[in-house]
Amino acid sequence: MAAHLVNGATFGAGAAMLGVRGAVAGTVAASVEGLAVWPGMAVMDVVHPDRRSGWWPPLFSSPRVFAQEAVMHAIFGAVFGSLLALADDEPG
Repeated sequence: MAAHLVNGATFGAGAAMLGVRGAVAGTVAASVEGLAVWPGMAVMDVVHPDRRSGWWPPLFSSPRVFAQEAVMHAIFGAVFGSLLALADDEPG
């Protein structure tokens, strides 16, 4: 959980500083980030306890896991970019 929070905060701060605003820009930014960090899933296949125990299926080589991650990054990016655009419109 901590890794997800740190990763999300780092992405959010970077995207905000780069001027990402709106659903489309957020979706693109989050999708690019997801593709950039995807190779890290190979590391998770080796080090994550649930993966090593066999509780989880292989992550890096799974088209289903890749599709789920792509969709979730796109949704996160669209919501995040939209919220940044709304925040810019707020007075004060």
